[in-house]
Amino acid sequence: MSQTRDLPLPPRRERIRTRLLAFGVTMSVVPLLLVGYLNARAARQDLLAASAADARATAAVVARNLDQAVAGIADRVRLVATAYGEQLAAGPGPEQERVLYGLLRDTPYLEEVVLLGPDGMEVARASRREVVTPGSRRSWAGTPQWQALEAAAGRPAPAAGAGGAGAGTGRLPPVRVFAGSDGRPLVDLPVLLLDRRGLPLPGGLVVRVTLRGVLDDLPAVAGRQRGHVFVVDGEGRLIGHGDFSQVLEGRDVRASRSVKLLLAGADPADATASGPYRSYQGVEVLGAFARVPSLGWGVVVEEPVREALSPVRALAWRFAAAVVVVMAAVVGLSVYFAVRFTRPLEALVDAVLRIAAGDLTPPPEIHTGDEIGRLGAAIGRMTAELRRRRELEQAVVQADKLSAVGLMAAGLAHEINNPLASISAYTEDLQDRLREEPAARLQESGELDQYLGTIRQQALRCKGFVDSMLRFTRRESGPSRLIRVEDALRDTLALIHYRFRRLGARVTLDLAPELPPVRGEPGLLEQVVLNLLANAADALEDAAAAGAESRPGLRLGARTEDGWVVIEVEDTGPGIPPEHLPRLFEPFFTTKPPGKGTGLGLAVCQDIVRAMGGEIRVESELGRGTRVTVRLPPAAGPQPAESEGGGGTWPTNPAS
Repeated sequence: MSQTRDLPLPPRRERIRTRLLAFGVTMSVVPLLLVGYLNARAARQDLLAASAADARATAAVVARNLDQAVAGIADRVRLVATAYGEQLAAGPGPEQERVLYGLLRDTPYLEEVVLLGPDGMEVARASRREVVTPGSRRSWAGTPQWQALEAAAGRPAPAAGAGGAGAGTGRLPPVRVFAGSDGRPLVDLPVLLLDRRGLPLPGGLVVRVTLRGVLDDLPAVAGRQRGHVFVVDGEGRLIGHGDFSQVLEGRDVRASRSVKLLLAGADPADATASGPYRSYQGVEVLGAFARVPSLGWGVVVEEPVREALSPVRALAWRFAAAVVVVMAAVVGLSVYFAVRFTRPLEALVDAVLRIAAGDLTPPPEIHTGDEIGRLGAAIGRMTAELRRRRELEQAVVQADKLSAVGLMAAGLAHEINNPLASISAYTEDLQDRLREEPAARLQESGELDQYLGTIRQQALRCKGFVDSMLRFTRRESGPSRLIRVEDALRDTLALIHYRFRRLGARVTLDLAPELPPVRGEPGLLEQVVLNLLANAADALEDAAAAGAESRPGLRLGARTEDGWVVIEVEDTGPGIPPEHLPRLFEPFFTTKPPGKGTGLGLAVCQDIVRAMGGEIRVESELGRGTRVTVRLPPAAGPQPAESEGGGGTWPTNPAS
């Protein structure tokens, strides 16, 4: 039987049922997870490679389409410059403007067409967004656009027909990409004026093309559904983006690796060969780029890795669902067979755990006829023995409790004595007043009701003391609500002030303004303050009996400090010997003579303060007095009714 009592309880992970379940799950699920992981990893690599190739193809298609779109605009302008070259070079002003506005109307994405004279002076201009006046014309001499026209006009033109000569002489690369007043990217294309033989005429055209319309259509033409396609100029500045707000914000895209490789003249294959990278937006992407040689620009395609791997994630979710189904089947079968084998052992384990938790009900009987059955019988005998010992311990505890209650009954007189003394004093004072003046006068002044109310209040206080003592004995807490500390201190001081008045003590009530309320039972907080004031009164009486020459004094204060509500009771009594300070809160410890104290006051105070979430501390010095500090947490929630704060010196005449 002793060996049965010493049998250790195995951890849950070492139980047979857990091991059987772990074995079944491991042998079925782990290989499945390993295969799934390897397949997902291979699929991820293949998908990244396919996405990179798709990004390269998209960048190449967009670059080609961009080149063709800009070339188409330039070719259309070149045809007009060839067909109407002589008319534009030497025709009248209205006819020149008609040709320019016709070109502006019939050519998509054109914002402005400017006709320049032989000296670079603006001859005519047609604009979609501005009203053209003679005073708005300016000189283009010395600008990059005019320099490009002069350089092109200085080259010898081949002897060919109008079409061939125009293709070789009239088409020039764009000279400037810039942002308009509204943030849209614009590009200037210089175009030579050609005669019917294809020879350059004086002056030329400068057409301003908006790139937003051109670039917005490119991703759709390329069939790109995921990621971002954007275009940069030769300096890496963003001039087009699928999200045009990026262009309007002037985002710097040169931090992306693909843009860096583009500006460095690297091979487009290098952008995808090194794998994913962080884009200028801080997102992990796959990138590719392609050049637009005729324009000096570059097309960059960046696809977030998260979007590229979405098929792999979908596959992983389906695989996870399959794993869950398989695991559920394996777990079910493992549990079924494990339960049949281990159910008797689990019943005994549960019985032992209940015994360890204090439940000594008889364990279930195990009728297996083997070692497990024998173990069950041993546990049953152990439970019966423990139950018998518990009954003996409970009898001893009950006897000790009755003894403690008997000792506390003696301390009840200490708690009730103060309110009874107050009742006696107020009754005696009321009798003296009634002998000296008519009751009707006291009734009219309200003093009679005040005396009777105080007597009733103190009688109820006696009942509260009894209830508080019972709660202390049973360790039960009363109803909790918000308490105004200043009201509790004033009410309590009023109950015991007569003792300080008899001593001629100076009583100071020092209350900080706007004290936060505390949460608890008001009667218990007042009991704490009353005990502390009673101890202070005893100390002052002892000092007076010892022949102290100075006037006795008491300070009752309340303030806030470091987020706590602090209540202090300080007297000028003889103080407490240092060797007694550590034992002040022990029940039944007292330094008072027999019949004057039971030693329960501070013990009850400490119990109440701790129940309210606070702490209490005593500081004393022989010959200097004692200070008791109570720290309570402020209550959260609605504030109780307001009352006047402040402090002052307590009156020496109770009738005042």
